[in-house]
Order: sequence, then C-alpha cells, then structure tokens
Amino acid sequence: MIKIEASSYQKNFYLEWKLDPDSIKYNLFLLFEIHGTLDIQLLEKSIIQFINYGQNQRTFFIEEENKLKQVIVDNIKNFELEFYDISHLNENAKKCCPTIINIYSSK
Repeated sequence: MIKIEASSYQKNFYLEWKLDPDSIKYNLFLLFEIHGTLDIQLLEKSIIQFINYGQNQRTFFIEEENKLKQVIVDNIKNFELEFYDISHLNENAKKCCPTIINIYSSK
C-alpha cells in the first residue's frame, strides 16, 4: 500500500464530494441484460485483472492530519460480484429495477 498527498485535481473533486456526499454525478451505473449462460468465476477473474491493471482502480482517499491523501492498495486477489436475479418479475417491474438498484447502491 502506498500513501501520498492527493493532487490539486483530486482535492477539488474531494471538496465537491464533501459539499454533496449523496450526489451520484461521478458514479457510473451499469446494468446488463444477459441472455444465455454466464461464467461468474470468469467474469470475476476478468474484473480482478482490470482492477489490477492500473492504480486508478485501486485508489481511495483519506483525510490525515487535515490533508487529503490518496491510498493506492496492492493488487487484489479476491473480488465477489453482487447479482440480482429479476427473471421472476413481470416486465413492468423489470423496467423499474435499474432505478431501484441505483437508489440503493448510491447510498
């Protein structure tokens, strides 16, 4: 794990977040409709490779001694996806799922 001072750009983003921590304007929400068989282990392995490819995906921020620091974690080895099976819902309910999931995942 590496801990260094955040850049000016990162500090500006952090300040924006501090002013409105419930905002989701910088969060990316993806919803996929999958037809056929999904190899969950292969998908999780692919996501781990993506996360470990660059340090941006392994960086988070902390306040330490009134300064913003970025913490870059070492490569990850484990990752577990969260799945929502909506196949049992009717078509109208399925159309609402992205909104419902987005509301709960942004908190």
